Amino acid sequence: MRKTTKFAALMMAGLLSVGGLSACGGRGSEGEESVVADGKTVNVRISKAGYGTNYIYKMKEKFEQTYADEGYKINVLVPLSGLGETYPYQQIYSDAGIDLFFVGQEFTKSYFDEYGMVFADISETVFAQSPIKFDGTTEDCTVASKIDDLQYANTYEGKYYGLPYALTVEGLAVNTRVLGEFDLEIPRTTNELFACVEAIMSEVNETGVYPFTYYMNSGQNVSMYHNAWLAQMRGYDGMKEFWSMQDAKTGENLEKPYEVFDEDFEKILTEFIRIMDYNTAAYGATTQDFKTSQNQFMQGDAVFYPIGDWAYNEEKIRNESKLDDVTIVRFPVISALGTKMFGEGTKYGYTAEKCEQILCTVIDGVDANKEAATIKAEADAALSVSLDEADVLELCKRVALISGNSDPVSAVISAKSEVQDIAALFLRMCASDDGASLIAHETLTANPFDRDALFDYDSAWHQSTSKRLANRYMKQTPRLASGYRRQLGLTAFTPYTGDRTGTKVLELELTRYDDYKLTPVKDVSIYATAAKTLAETIYTNAKNAWENGQWK
Repeated sequence: MRKTTKFAALMMAGLLSVGGLSACGGRGSEGEESVVADGKTVNVRISKAGYGTNYIYKMKEKFEQTYADEGYKINVLVPLSGLGETYPYQQIYSDAGIDLFFVGQEFTKSYFDEYGMVFADISETVFAQSPIKFDGTTEDCTVASKIDDLQYANTYEGKYYGLPYALTVEGLAVNTRVLGEFDLEIPRTTNELFACVEAIMSEVNETGVYPFTYYMNSGQNVSMYHNAWLAQMRGYDGMKEFWSMQDAKTGENLEKPYEVFDEDFEKILTEFIRIMDYNTAAYGATTQDFKTSQNQFMQGDAVFYPIGDWAYNEEKIRNESKLDDVTIVRFPVISALGTKMFGEGTKYGYTAEKCEQILCTVIDGVDANKEAATIKAEADAALSVSLDEADVLELCKRVALISGNSDPVSAVISAKSEVQDIAALFLRMCASDDGASLIAHETLTANPFDRDALFDYDSAWHQSTSKRLANRYMKQTPRLASGYRRQLGLTAFTPYTGDRTGTKVLELELTRYDDYKLTPVKDVSIYATAAKTLAETIYTNAKNAWENGQWK
C-alpha cells in the first residue's frame, strides 16, 4: 500500500462515518419559542453543545422561587446545538426580543469594533455587585473578586460585557483501560508519550488500536497541543508576549514582533508534527466530526485525544458505561523543557537523560502539590544533582500552567433589552456559591466561581481536573490574541497556518511508519527536519511582512 493510500483511507473513513449521536446532554428539545415581553421576564437563548441544558432549567427554577413576590421569570427559548459567532448580533440587530445569551465563544475587541456595543456593560450591574444566594441574601464579596486571578477575555476598554459560566480545562484525554492493556502508564512527558506510541504501534496490526484520534474540522482541538507546549517552553510571560507581541513587563510593542517565532517555536512544531503522523491516528481522524472522534476514543479504538473537560458531559449520555475507562490530564510536558533549563549550554550541563529524570521528578512533586523546596530536596537526593530552588520553582510553575481562558463560554445581555436589571440579577445568582455549584454539577464541568465543586465526584476525570485547578502553582496563560498582535490582525497561532496547523502538517503526508505493515521504517529525525523547514518558512514570512510594512 502506498503512502497516499493510508491518508486517503483516513479521509474516506471519516467521510463515511455515521454521525447519528446526540451532541449534548440534558433537555435538548425543551424550551419555548415565543418571546415574552411583559417587563418581568428575561428571554434566554442558550447553546446546548458541550454543557447540556439541565443547568439553565434548574437555575430558572431557583431564580423564580427567590423572586416569586416580584414575579420575575426566566423564559428559556428552544436551545440550539450551537450559537455561531454572529448569531447574537443578528438577533439583537433584528430586535428578536432575546435578552440574555449563554454562548460558546468569547467576544473581544474585534467583535465590538465590527458590530458596535450590542452587549450591555455589566461592570457595575453584575461584577461590582455581590453574588445572590438562592435564599435571596448576598455573599460578602463582589462577583469580580471571585475570579480576579483568572484570565478574562470578555472586556473592552476596562469594562465587562460577559459573565463566564464554565472554566474550561483542556488536556489530553486518556483511555486508561486500553492503556493498561498495553501495560503502559499515563505519560508525564513527550518522551514518555512517544514511548507509548511506539509500544501501541508495535501491536496495531493485531489490536486495531491506534495511539491518537482527534477532531480536525475546527482546528481548535489539535491546536491545544502546541499552545500547552508553548506555555511550558516560554513560561507565563513568554506566552503572553507570543499572544500580544508586547513586552510582558512594560506592555510596549516588541521591536521585532516576528521574533516570537523562535527556537522554542521550532521545538514545539517538532513534537506537534510527530503527533500528526497520520499513520498513528485511527481511521477517519482527519475528517470526522467531534461526536465520531470522541466515540472512537471512548470505545478504545484510540488511546489519546486532545479535548476539554466538557467532553465528560457529552459522553455521559452517549457512552455512560465507558466513563470509568477514561481520564483527562495535562498535556505531557514537552521534554525539550528539561534540556532547555538543565541541559548542555546551561549552568548545569546535565545529559538529556538526566534532564528527563529531573523533569519527571518535578512533575510528580507538582502533582502531589508539594512545595518547591521539598521537590528540590527530593530531586537532589534521588538524582544526585544540585538544583537551584528558583529554577525548580520556575519549572513547577510551567508544569502547572493551564493554557486557555476562563470564558470561552459566557453569558451576555443584549444592550436593547428592556429587562437588563432583572437579567443582571440572574447572572449574579449564577455567580454565587449556590449557583456556581449547581451549574458545575449539571454541566459536569469546572466553574470559575466554584473551583472545588467537582471534587464531589470520585471519577478520575473530575479528580484530575479539580486537582489541577487547586494546585498551588496553577495559573492560566493567555491563548487569545491581544495587544499589538490583535491590532495587527494576527489572531491565529501563526499568521500563515492559522488554527489549521494540523491540517497543514497532514498535507505533508509525513510518516515514520510503513503504510502496510505499520512498522517504523524511518528515523524520528524526519519530524525535526520538517519542523525546521516549516518554522523557518513561518519566521521568514513574518519577518518579510514586518519589514515590508504589512504589519504596521
